[in-house]
Amino acid sequence: MERKDIGRLVELMSDSFMQDPLYQKLIPDETVREKLLPRYFRCYLGRYFDYCHAFADSEEMNGAIVVFDDSDEHNALRYRFDGLRYELLEYFEVLRSDPSLRTFRKFRKNKQFLTSDWVRGAIDAPDVHLDLLAVRQSARGKGVARKLMEPFLQYAEQRRYSATLETHNPRNVAIYQRFGFQTVLELGSGALHQYCMVR
Repeated sequence: MERKDIGRLVELMSDSFMQDPLYQKLIPDETVREKLLPRYFRCYLGRYFDYCHAFADSEEMNGAIVVFDDSDEHNALRYRFDGLRYELLEYFEVLRSDPSLRTFRKFRKNKQFLTSDWVRGAIDAPDVHLDLLAVRQSARGKGVARKLMEPFLQYAEQRRYSATLETHNPRNVAIYQRFGFQTVLELGSGALHQYCMVR
């Protein structure tokens, strides 16, 4: 995918993650979630698009995957600068979508669930990280996820890298296990829970 596809990718992610347990808990008010998710994912993609690989299942874009390859080389200073700039923009969008500060406090308190920092402590070898797998709600159960996962796993196998991901949806754990992933770490307790998985 290219930068010109970001608008369509934002729309797909917003649809796909509208009922996701992580975003339901971070943004309990559905009206706020409908406003905030497109703004949040636009910031997210603005922040990471130059550092990741994004692939769609087809021209119709019923699903997409965002992947980070540990071996990709980047300008560290620019990466940090982009990270800081877009993090501030994300918080601005959270405040703009919900001026009451409730959502802002939830995002700040649960920041660990919005990163993949766990990977550095869990494995020593190079990895390919599946950061986002989005499937349009109307396209679920039609093999879209498999169509996206298989090339991702082949890519990791060809390089002899570990494949890593996290999910906040307990129903997804069994799906990823069918692709050979195992849970190596669980973060959180109570309302928010993150399953960190490696293959």
